[in-house]
Amino acid sequence: MKSNLLSPPSRLRANLLPKLLFLFSAILSIVTTYYVTGHILDSDASSELVLAKQLAETGKILSSDWYYSTELRVVNTQLVYAPMFLLFHDWHLVRFFSALVMQAVYILSYGFLLHQSGFSRNSFYGSASLLLLPVSVTYGRIVLYHCYYMPHIIISFLLVGLFLGFASKKQLFSVKGGLRLFCLLALAFLGGLGGIRQLMITHAPMLLAVLLACIAEDFHNGKTDTPSLLSRQKLILLAVALLSLAAAFLGYKVYTGVFPRYYNFSSGYTNTDLG
Repeated sequence: MKSNLLSPPSRLRANLLPKLLFLFSAILSIVTTYYVTGHILDSDASSELVLAKQLAETGKILSSDWYYSTELRVVNTQLVYAPMFLLFHDWHLVRFFSALVMQAVYILSYGFLLHQSGFSRNSFYGSASLLLLPVSVTYGRIVLYHCYYMPHIIISFLLVGLFLGFASKKQLFSVKGGLRLFCLLALAFLGGLGGIRQLMITHAPMLLAVLLACIAEDFHNGKTDTPSLLSRQKLILLAVALLSLAAAFLGYKVYTGVFPRYYNFSSGYTNTDLG
């Protein structure tokens, strides 16, 4: 309502400012990424590149000749690093362009989440600008430039965005709704192939959010006879949340029960011993 009361020049400035801020953050991110990828390197980042180089040479996504630390990299940074080694021989350029690609997907997945949540484009431009800024050394170095955890954050953004689409009645029984459900379950399964992380940070909280939303709605409306959870809309949301949880758990069982037979990795979550 307030934006409608602004004069045309004021509205223009209000709409232009978030876009300019985003453009500034994007340019700054490109410059900073180029510097960091050429001057700051540690053993963790180096090992990710060596693994990707090996995968590029063998044409594989996973390596049975590599002992993975922490967890098996399935849907992870190697999917970007390895193809870059086929394009560039300079490791600095591999790191630089890989980081830019992952940052771009990071921002696009965030935009998808905000769009599904009903936020405006200006909200996206303003908040996405902050995602591209190294607001702390930890966030900048670990997430933005070394790209650790970025694939997991991207998957979480996409999963929640896909799930929120089912809050619309138009999405329930349609071809688009079926395609959305397929994408949600497929992505949930792929996320589970990387370990228990997505179950903990996305699927369990998503299911809990549905239950808490129903409790909050009942408390607000003073309902005591028929819980809102039993309404058609809420039951569908609950079913979708449970299905995505089940798909992720199935992927996790592949991670713990199948992958250890072929790949060497240790995980603090599973205590896998593959000696």
